[in-house]
Amino acid sequence: MKIQICAPHPSALFSQETTALLTSIAGVRVTSVGPGDDSTRLEQIVESMDSHRQSLGLDSWVLWGMSGGSFLAQLYARTHPTRVEGLILASSGPYFRKAVEDLDCILCPRNPRWSTKLDSEGLLDGHYDNGPTAWQFVNGVGWVFRRAGGAALLVSPETPSAELKRIMPALWGFDASDWLSQIEQPALVMCGTADPVVPIRHAEALAARLPHARFVAVQHAGHIPLTDQRAVVEGAIRRFLAELL
Repeated sequence: MKIQICAPHPSALFSQETTALLTSIAGVRVTSVGPGDDSTRLEQIVESMDSHRQSLGLDSWVLWGMSGGSFLAQLYARTHPTRVEGLILASSGPYFRKAVEDLDCILCPRNPRWSTKLDSEGLLDGHYDNGPTAWQFVNGVGWVFRRAGGAALLVSPETPSAELKRIMPALWGFDASDWLSQIEQPALVMCGTADPVVPIRHAEALAARLPHARFVAVQHAGHIPLTDQRAVVEGAIRRFLAELL
């Protein structure tokens, strides 16, 4: 069996350089899939992934989801289970909102780095759970994803792309906790012990919900462990792929 990997992401198509790096780490061909020009739902991107699989003439492939790409991999495994040989899930939990609401998450509006400023702007109180959303720039913080006329939901120190703005409501609502136990494919779950975006306990929760998952804590790595600790990540991925053969 010849393995090929799909590396999806909900807000960007990986560059040729990044795709080449992933190929070098995995030792097998990696193809990337990003959002369409009008993608507002994760399900739309999942179906684009499967259309791409068919265009390549593949019966199945391995999914390598990093950060938000992990949600696409989880959802694809649920909707197209016979097309998945294995899952590599990095820097992610089984949900988005719960991780962002963790005070240790750097994206959390109540994280000590942002809370004083956002409180002074009146962005920590008000309508939170339902309704339309908007993006707002706050001096000294960055971009804030919030309920329109209500509370801040997420902080983005960097300017969000148009693709990220479109897909963020779908990311906010993603939670696979109730159905991950149905995923039968083998999975490798990885997270950096110093990840400022996804506190490692959320990645551990993802591994715990998958029936056939192996968890690797990448020591001293941040949100992109493949660059922080490449040798560790490369070794774990290649061992995982070898076991699929």
